[in-house]
Amino acid sequence: MATDTGSGPLNARPRVICHMDTGLDARVDVSSWCATAGVERSDQTDLYYELMRGVGARGYIVGRVTMDPYAKGMAEDPGGAAPARRLHLGVNRDLPLAVVLDPSGKPHWESGVLDGEHLVMVLGPEVPEHQAVHLRYEVSRDTSVREG
Repeated sequence: MATDTGSGPLNARPRVICHMDTGLDARVDVSSWCATAGVERSDQTDLYYELMRGVGARGYIVGRVTMDPYAKGMAEDPGGAAPARRLHLGVNRDLPLAVVLDPSGKPHWESGVLDGEHLVMVLGPEVPEHQAVHLRYEVSRDTSVREG
């Protein structure tokens, strides 16, 4: 995500640049990809992020499965709990964004900052209220949102 660098402020309306990596078969699951001859997979990943920074991206959007390795654990299935109310919570406005689309609210987080980026979770409508409250507390450490 990049913002216009003209006369507008940093919180101006964002421009979205789609910078994606897929295999020739259009699969985005990189676990089955073959490495380019003579190039380490980590070098390919580094190049992807170098290109992302080169276009002026101030954040990215990924799915839950992509972010699972960065989570501190996974939630139990709440089974039939009431859906959560929605809440916007933003505390690190000056950091680049790491937006995670997570329909189930499964990953748990150490904090709201991940590798120097502000973690923003977009939860699905079926995430139960107690789970959403717990996730809000994990990323903000704001005791006013903690279940009690």
